[in-house]
Amino acid sequence: RQESKCIRIIDQYHDPERFDLTLEAIAGKAAMKLGQIEKAKSILIAAGQKGEKLLSEKGLSNPIYPEQLAWYYSFVFEQPEKALAWANQAYKQAPQRENVEPIFAYTLAQSGQMDLAKEYAQPYQQTSQIACLVGAMVALAEDNRMGALDLLRTTIAMMPESFVAEKADQMLKSQGSEYVIPASVTSAQA
Repeated sequence: RQESKCIRIIDQYHDPERFDLTLEAIAGKAAMKLGQIEKAKSILIAAGQKGEKLLSEKGLSNPIYPEQLAWYYSFVFEQPEKALAWANQAYKQAPQRENVEPIFAYTLAQSGQMDLAKEYAQPYQQTSQIACLVGAMVALAEDNRMGALDLLRTTIAMMPESFVAEKADQMLKSQGSEYVIPASVTSAQA
């Protein structure tokens, strides 16, 4: 029901003159959750292609950066090789730009380079949801299951509705655990 409403809103406000990768990601994922697999695939493929095309354009009101494509191919339309390539480009281009090192760390972890991933993620682990997720991946690789579960729960708690939280939730479930909304949050919503 909510996904259907989400798609209607996105269709209503979709502006072909102004591309928004996050909005396209939401539309694609909503279509996927509604079982509209072909529509979802079409939206997600087109969004990735348009994002890549717009990356080289100057003077956009809403510019695209390589780290956004790395995020997209990491958490939305998962293609680890593309994610790593875009994260590498982002890191070479502007390593100090916000979220570049955490997404770079994530793509390193995805490719099995846990030592490097840990090095790049650790300084951001308290403030970046992606870096916290990397910490969990590293903990799992180091057979620290309890530490990983704690970090996965922390990742989700940072921003429960995000694509990163969705990934953390999948990992948590694959470890035989689940995320339980803290009682203070549920009583505040009542």
